[in-house]
Amino acid sequence: MEKSFDKDRLNMAEQIAQIGYFEMDIVSEKIICSSGAQKMLKLKPNKSFSFNDLVNLIHPNDIGRVHRASIQAINKHSIFRLEFRLGHQINQLVHILANGRVKLNKEGKASTVLWSIQDITKQKAYEEAIELSEARLKYAERIANLGNFEWNLRTNEFLISDEIYRILGLNPTDYDGTIDGFLQYVHPKDLPQVQIEKKNKELRMKDNTRPVSFRIKTANHKETKHIYSKGETILGPDGKPDKRIGILMDVTRQVKLEAKLKKANKKKLKLIAQREKIGTEAIIFGQEDERQRMSMEIHDGLGQILTAVYFNLNHLESLTEPYGNKEVEKSLNEIFDLLQKSRTSIRAIANNLMPQVLMKFGLLGAIQALVDELFAATPIKIYLKAPNSKLRYEQSQEISIYRIIQELLNNTVKHSKSSEVNLRISICRNLLHIYLSDNGIGYDLQNAETSQLSSKGVSNIRQRVKFLSGSLTSKISNGSRVFIQIPLIPKL
Repeated sequence: MEKSFDKDRLNMAEQIAQIGYFEMDIVSEKIICSSGAQKMLKLKPNKSFSFNDLVNLIHPNDIGRVHRASIQAINKHSIFRLEFRLGHQINQLVHILANGRVKLNKEGKASTVLWSIQDITKQKAYEEAIELSEARLKYAERIANLGNFEWNLRTNEFLISDEIYRILGLNPTDYDGTIDGFLQYVHPKDLPQVQIEKKNKELRMKDNTRPVSFRIKTANHKETKHIYSKGETILGPDGKPDKRIGILMDVTRQVKLEAKLKKANKKKLKLIAQREKIGTEAIIFGQEDERQRMSMEIHDGLGQILTAVYFNLNHLESLTEPYGNKEVEKSLNEIFDLLQKSRTSIRAIANNLMPQVLMKFGLLGAIQALVDELFAATPIKIYLKAPNSKLRYEQSQEISIYRIIQELLNNTVKHSKSSEVNLRISICRNLLHIYLSDNGIGYDLQNAETSQLSSKGVSNIRQRVKFLSGSLTSKISNGSRVFIQIPLIPKL
C-alpha cells in the first residue's frame, strides 16, 4: 500500500513539473520509463522500448548530438546535459531538456544510463518570443537611429543598448559601462550642459523628462554626431532617485537637413529682397523718369508757348501804343501780369517735378534751396544745419534722398502744427544722418496707419529708405522726432 502511495505521489510530481525519468541498459539498450516519461514520449504502457525507438522519436537534426553525448558519457563515466527535439513536423515539435549520468556495476563498468527529461516547449516558446521581441527592438532602433540607456544614479553605472554602441562607433572593450566613461565621448563644448544631468539631482526631480541636445565625437574621433536625449527618473523604495531610463537618438541627418533648409530659406529671402529692391528701383526710377519727362514738357513745351504769347503781346502793345487807348493798355498790363505769374508757376512746377538745382549743385545745395523755398512760402521757421560739401553721389541716391527730405518737410508743414522745424544733416564715413524735429503736436511715421498722415507719402518714404539700404526710426516726444541713416555711394 505504501509503495503504491509513493508511486502515485511520484506520478503527480512528474505531471506537475512536466518531467519524466527512464533508465537504459547499456548492453541490451532496453529502456524502462516512468509514467511521466511515457506520457512525454507518447508511449503505450507496458510496451517494450529501446534506444533505437527513442532515436526514431528524436528530430533528425538532433540525433547526432544525442548519440554523441550518450557515447561520451558511457566512455568517460560522466554526466551530461543537452537539449533536443521530439517530432518531425515544426508545429508538433516538443523541446526536451535531458540530464543523464552513467551508473556503474560492481566491477566498475558502465551498466546503466539514467535519464531525467523535462518538457521545456513552453519555456522555449517564451525564450523565442523574447528573442524575437529583442530582435524587433534592435531593428526598430536601427531604423530610427535610436538606442536606449539605463543609468543607475547610485552607482553611476550606465548601460547602453547595441544601437548606442553603433552610433558611438564603440566596441564593448572600449567602454567601462559608467556615466563618466560615456561622457568622454561628448563634445567638449556641450559637456557642461550634459554634466548638469549628472550633478543636479534636484533638476532631475523637478524637470523629470527634460530633453537634452548635444554633440558626440565617435570613438575614432573622425565624425561628430548630433544627439537628442530624453529620459525619466525612477524613484527607489526610499523615495530618492534610483535610476534614469531613456533614449539617445542620432539626429545628425535631421540637423544637417535643417541647416540646408535654413540656408535655402536665407537664399530665398535674399532673392525675394533683391526682387523687391529691383521692383522698388523700377518704380522709383519710373516715377523720376516720368517727372523728368513732364518737367521737360512743361518747361520746353508750355514754357515756349507762353514765351511766344509774351512776344506776340509785346508786338500787339507796340501796334496799339500810337492810339493811346487806356482801356487797351490796362488790359494788356493785366495780361502781362497773369502771363508772368503763369511763367513763374510753371517754373515752380517743373522745378518741383525735377529740381534743376539738384542737377547743377548736388544734394546739399538742392536741400538748401528746398528749405529756402518752404521758408519763404510758410510762416513756419525752418532751421537747417548741414555740412558745406560739394561732393556728388550717385544720381539715383541724390534724387531719392531729396524726395525723402521733401516729403518729410511737406508732412511737417501740413500736419505738425508747429512753429519751428529743425533739420540736421551730417555725413560721417559715407553714412548720411538725417534728423528732423519740430515743436508741434507730432506725428509718428512708424505708426502712420493710425494717424492723419497720407499713407502714400509715408509709403514712399519707407520704400525709398529701404531701397537705399537705410534705417528709419520715429517717435512723438514734444513734437515729431525722425531719424534716418543711409549709406552713401560716392559718384565715380
